[in-house]
Amino acid sequence: MLDIKAILLMLSTTSWGVVTAFLVGVLVYRGTLSMREDDQIFLDETEEEYIEWQKTVLSRMARVRGLIVGLSLASAMLLLVTATVWMYRGYSSF
Repeated sequence: MLDIKAILLMLSTTSWGVVTAFLVGVLVYRGTLSMREDDQIFLDETEEEYIEWQKTVLSRMARVRGLIVGLSLASAMLLLVTATVWMYRGYSSF
């Protein structure tokens, strides 16, 4: 029979794993976007579509940056909750 502390530990560990896996996926996506990003771009008027493409890449990078910060904070908080429950469960079993 599982007690409430074991269930809470299992839920916090699982949710931390899911959030962290999603964070890793977003980081991989950012890595593929950053490969296409150029620091400097020298184009003339005939290559206008490349300028728009570069602006699109930069706007996606800005959106992903906010998602990465949020997921990193959520992952850290869930890890802290998991460690706290694990320590409390070990302490209460004495």
